[in-house]
Amino acid sequence: MIAADDIAARIINAAILELRDRRLRDYWTSTDPRLGMSAAQRVLHDDEHNNRLLRKANKVGGSMALAAEVWAWLLGTHPHNDRWQVPCPCTILCVVADLEDSYADDVCRVLRELEPLDVLSDACSYDDVRGYMVRGKRGLQLANGSRIIIRSGRQDGMSMEGIWAHVVVINEPPQRARWGGIMRAAALMQAPILMNFTPVGKDLSWLRYIVEEDPVTAPLWGQTVVTLSVESAPWRTQEEIDAQIANVAPWEREQRILAAWESTCAGRAYDAWDSSHISEDLPDEEVDVVLAFDHGERPGHEAVLLILRWTRDGRPHAMLLDEYVSPGATSPETDARHVEAMLQRHDIPLLAVSEGIGDVNSAGKSAAGQPLNTVFETAFASLIGQTTPPFRIRKPRKRPGSILAGTKAINFAFAESRATVHPRCEQTIRALSHWLGTTIGEDKAYTHVLDGLRYGIADWLDTSKSRENRQVGIR
Repeated sequence: MIAADDIAARIINAAILELRDRRLRDYWTSTDPRLGMSAAQRVLHDDEHNNRLLRKANKVGGSMALAAEVWAWLLGTHPHNDRWQVPCPCTILCVVADLEDSYADDVCRVLRELEPLDVLSDACSYDDVRGYMVRGKRGLQLANGSRIIIRSGRQDGMSMEGIWAHVVVINEPPQRARWGGIMRAAALMQAPILMNFTPVGKDLSWLRYIVEEDPVTAPLWGQTVVTLSVESAPWRTQEEIDAQIANVAPWEREQRILAAWESTCAGRAYDAWDSSHISEDLPDEEVDVVLAFDHGERPGHEAVLLILRWTRDGRPHAMLLDEYVSPGATSPETDARHVEAMLQRHDIPLLAVSEGIGDVNSAGKSAAGQPLNTVFETAFASLIGQTTPPFRIRKPRKRPGSILAGTKAINFAFAESRATVHPRCEQTIRALSHWLGTTIGEDKAYTHVLDGLRYGIADWLDTSKSRENRQVGIR
């Protein structure tokens, strides 16, 4: 005789299995927001672009939307497959952030929630610790022959070589160096690409350019942006939403709540910097016009910043008005012409520049190894038709500890609202928002504009030093 407890357990297990078996079907068909897709998820699914990006706040169903699409392709039941003609069985390349952590705990867990009964092949298994495995390797395989190949978007790039897929799914943005391999895997079959992420703590300017700005790639991308609200996550209560918002760190709110591309980065050196210091407002006072140069040692690393400096109520102020960063391998003469054009955008003649400040090196760009400051002076003199330059470019004061001291002086100025940056200065804004104070890895790329900024305004803004107030320049 079967015990009553066993009977109850079987009934409960059967009910759980039936519910799981219905979960995928309910997602696509139910009008109940607790079971079916939200309005925001529907926008993503109805997007007709070959490449689709879901840029979202946390906990608004992004992973669930990706999982629903993956299962629909694997099973050949995708309601919009007339757009893409993905065959069944199919091969899906799933690019995850980290094989050790995000694969089982994130990707596989959500896929399991929507997995219909009796669809896995005999070679495929699932457990909570390892996720889906096929003969001891990470992956998923169905009885109908469809399969998922798993790769990391941040680890060994060679793991992408030789792979092709009918569909590419990207859960969290990969490293920039991995993007080419992922796109190559999609190219052979002209695979649709579906990407999902919350852009927290990363500089994704390169990806934003691909999706929104590049004239070749941007038309291929559709973008669904989902902010955090009861409307975007109707299965949650307002109290739950409010509690989530209350627990988000201030420097991550724009991204975790509003799904913004950019936000301030935790641990950054300029921790007083935020969007309130971005302004188009010009000072009413007379100003000094200063050009600050960082002569990078590699192509594309020449940075020139246009700075206004003035005194208000006896205290030093500054504004970064514009920036020029060389587009590649350029000569000082070419750079000088671009700097002149930058000045002309603001009706500032070269003769109105009170001084230049530039690092000391030749970087292989000048003849006979001349200091680049000297070569730039000659180039500017030529632009005004004179043999004497319109301004001199002096060396910055590089004392022991000057980088830290300069960073703190500028940071204090932001805290006291004595420094602003024009929204045109996108590279400097990005650097201020993300630089962690090192020269390691991605941090190194930010130092070119920040070194120039420090040369141009750090000593000026340092209120611990006395200085003569200049009244040179333009209004």
